[in-house]
Amino acid sequence: MSDNRPKRSRRKLLKYSGVAVAAALAGCNAPSTDSETDGNDNPPEDPAAEFELAGEGSVGFRPWLNPEYTLESPTEGEQSQLYQFIDYGLIPEGEMSQQVQRRENFADRIGVEPTNIQRELLLGPIEGNLPYKILFGSFDATALATTFENTGFERTSEPGDFVVFDGRFAISADAIIEHPNCVSLIEQHEAGQQPFEGYDAEMQLLLDLIPAGPQATISNRGDIDDIVLDGLTILEVAGPTATHGIRTLVFTDESAATLERAREIDIDSSVRNTVLSEEIHGRVAMIESRREE
Repeated sequence: MSDNRPKRSRRKLLKYSGVAVAAALAGCNAPSTDSETDGNDNPPEDPAAEFELAGEGSVGFRPWLNPEYTLESPTEGEQSQLYQFIDYGLIPEGEMSQQVQRRENFADRIGVEPTNIQRELLLGPIEGNLPYKILFGSFDATALATTFENTGFERTSEPGDFVVFDGRFAISADAIIEHPNCVSLIEQHEAGQQPFEGYDAEMQLLLDLIPAGPQATISNRGDIDDIVLDGLTILEVAGPTATHGIRTLVFTDESAATLERAREIDIDSSVRNTVLSEEIHGRVAMIESRREE
């Protein structure tokens, strides 16, 4: 597994998976084969190239996502966080103490240095108030496997480059997975399957656009009638509060997507009070905001 470090933002032309994502930008649920189209059926072929704020925030975790393993099941009328990704290398020194402490605790638990864990993807289901996870970094897989065997874990399979213990812990030189379905996650990744291709164009679009940062979250907005998905990239924090971030909003349709509405959703639901940049194309809005005294 290569260390695909995401770029902070993407301001050059990028190539994407064509028709389905373009249809999502315009508000279509699926590509149309009808030759008669209206104004909304002719979106740009490369939606992400339209956004100056677009980035490569999903590069480090996208191949490992699985729609079945979200942090919270989408519930009508409620906001549900689906995925959370942390890039420890992008966390400013002394910030995000809760996340940093979590990394230290897990590193101590398995006997590695905290700095060996470079990135973390949190997945559902949540059991015992804790989510399952995939840790990306640099590990001595042989030493870790020996440690697991010496502490009573049973080697149950060896898919790809991984060694799996008790069907729920998987170890390789550059990833550690703790998940009850770790084998299926590995097989999906090894097969190069795109987890949302063909039936969730909105999620594909969001993943194409979301910028990189210390932390990125993707949420289903069942609590807001005009928003389908909400991606928040956190760039700076003060204590537990995000003071600088970029929000990517996928609206239900283009008529609902306005910069005024995007500002309302972002500013009114956070401590940030100053818009630094904003743009909208089709039914997607991106807004960068910061708290300023």
